[in-house]
Amino acid sequence: MDLLLAAVLGGVFGSFANVCIYRLPKNRNISKGRSFCPKCKKKIKWSDNIPIFSFIFLNGKCRKCKKDISFKYFLVEIISVFCFFGIYYLFGFSIDSLLFIILYCFLVIVFFIDLKHFIIPNELTFPLMIIGFLKSLDPNLNKLIFPNFLNSIIGGVLGYFLIWLIIFVYKKIRNKEGMGLGDAKLLSASFSKYENLVLIKFFPKKV
Repeated sequence: MDLLLAAVLGGVFGSFANVCIYRLPKNRNISKGRSFCPKCKKKIKWSDNIPIFSFIFLNGKCRKCKKDISFKYFLVEIISVFCFFGIYYLFGFSIDSLLFIILYCFLVIVFFIDLKHFIIPNELTFPLMIIGFLKSLDPNLNKLIFPNFLNSIIGGVLGYFLIWLIIFVYKKIRNKEGMGLGDAKLLSASFSKYENLVLIKFFPKKV
């Protein structure tokens, strides 16, 4: 029953993630206003906005204008269901599960925004960095997965510097931008969470 609830929550989040993916690059409020068809701009009824099932029932088309709904919406919801299910299956009801879910929530939105618009909004990277550092203050977290505060700081700085260096070198060689600092901030946030995994892999006796 709990696994089913986790899957349902995954579907609900997937629906919200689609809202973020569409609105954040356009600087629109993600918490106000009902969902609407991007083609005909008509508001979507709640019964046509049920994660996964509505897409299947409507055959991937808007009820109003009959134009195709991007398969991306369905894909994000499906991925979210499996990820929430898998995280809960592996870690149960725990802080570890919550942190992995938060990480997934941010990363799936980042991925699809970056895929289409080639940007990573600060509204996503900054909170992820802050959460990464704050969670390292909890002494009860699994140290094999989540680093302590010092390692978290080192990992964040290292992650940012690596991408910054790649950007700098690429620009010097090609005389044009190859990546943005959003990538550096994202890697900084990721390293601040999982630097311990790298240290354990290469320096197991020192962690």
